Amino acid sequence: MPSAYEAWEVNQERALKQRFLAAAREKITWLEKEVARARVMGLDAESLREGEEKLRRLREAVDQIRAEYPDLTISPEATERQ
Repeated sequence: MPSAYEAWEVNQERALKQRFLAAAREKITWLEKEVARARVMGLDAESLREGEEKLRRLREAVDQIRAEYPDLTISPEATERQ
């Protein structure tokens, strides 16, 4: 049975991951729009690759957290704190 401190630590970690997921959702939406806009504007290939790479890495981080914590949900309060 975990100690009170260990339980607190686990809850803090879960809360952090939940806030990250909320922020990542917003950032992914923004990055998708920015990459699409950059394509339309004819931005150079290197800059497009950088944006696409940031988007890919962020999605991977989200996938990793969701695999580790499949029961996490994104509450409206988590999004509002941003």
